[in-house]
Amino acid sequence: MFKLSDQPINPPALCDAVRDPAAGGFASFEGWVRNHHQGRKVASLEYEAYPALAEKEGNRILSEIHSKHDIIAARCVHRTGHLQIGEIAICIAVAAAHREAAFSACSAIIDAIKTTLDRTPPELSADIMDRGIVLTGGGALLRGLDKRVWSSEAVRTESASSVRFTYVSPAGEEGYPGTLSVTVTYTLADASDELTIDFAATTDAPTACNLTNHVFFNLAGQGSILDHAVTLRADQLVPVSPALIPTGELMDVSGTPFDFRRPHAIGERIGAPHDQLRRARGYDHCYVLGPDKSLKSAAFVSEPTSGRTLEVLTDAPGLQFYTGNFLAGTVQGRWAKPFAFRQGFCLEPGLFPDSPNQPDFHRMGYPSGILRPGEAYAQKLVFRFGVSR
Repeated sequence: MFKLSDQPINPPALCDAVRDPAAGGFASFEGWVRNHHQGRKVASLEYEAYPALAEKEGNRILSEIHSKHDIIAARCVHRTGHLQIGEIAICIAVAAAHREAAFSACSAIIDAIKTTLDRTPPELSADIMDRGIVLTGGGALLRGLDKRVWSSEAVRTESASSVRFTYVSPAGEEGYPGTLSVTVTYTLADASDELTIDFAATTDAPTACNLTNHVFFNLAGQGSILDHAVTLRADQLVPVSPALIPTGELMDVSGTPFDFRRPHAIGERIGAPHDQLRRARGYDHCYVLGPDKSLKSAAFVSEPTSGRTLEVLTDAPGLQFYTGNFLAGTVQGRWAKPFAFRQGFCLEPGLFPDSPNQPDFHRMGYPSGILRPGEAYAQKLVFRFGVSR
């Protein structure tokens, strides 16, 4: 059922209010929402899909949503979901026959408008409009932060050498609101085998911010990574949908191929018959480290032939473990050697993926993924290298 604030609303009547041309279509529905709540923002909206709109009508409404400055969030849905508290939510049900086309057309508008948290409709980049998904800073067709030219500065202290990189992402870049000022500092201590990476960011308007390091590792230097032994210090992970988007739940790893609390070779269970493994073609999941901000050991990896080891420490709440399931020789490592399928792995600390659109994460005490003016984003990552004797 639909529930606006604490007042239940009849779902078919809600859809009728949207689609009825005699009632003025979307404009009438918007007015109905505002009048019903005396102009207050909707506290919450729980919904299910009720097929009611044809594709043409759905696209017309979507166009109006995009053009209205005072609509903060909209959703074209075909499954049960929940929108974040504090949003004005406009729910549009689309006939099942046109569901995929309509969802694809509107999902980018929805997500971008939801994450702006202000009243300025963003200019969306082509890849976002096409797929409705932003991955690793902008997607394959876009220029995320990893594809920008950063300023650099060498910093020397009494016991360490650092390089400080800075970049200012102007408001509207890749469709994101707000000017984001980012600093990433890489530090090597003189008497240590550790590489420390400190992330920092501020903004002048609410915007999405989730920073990490996407380096690929192969501790053998080449070949498959399936014999690398991995320990992940996490009891839960973030499960994903068939589109590899978090479902908003947390999954216990006990009794599953995802339990790395004791060391296991990557290849030992990667082919197990588990829905999550099938969806990601292997491991590509965010492990839950907890909401506390203390620096903690999150992962340990060893390679049996060389004896090389890697420990990952972080103060982030999550750690994305990726086993190169989509590598196809297009990413090069050292010595100009390309990484092929499962020849590199990543351990990427950060916030949970899709955090701005997952209110259940917020209710569990995890960050929303939205950085606001006056706040400071700060995160630490340590790669500790060694050799087992």
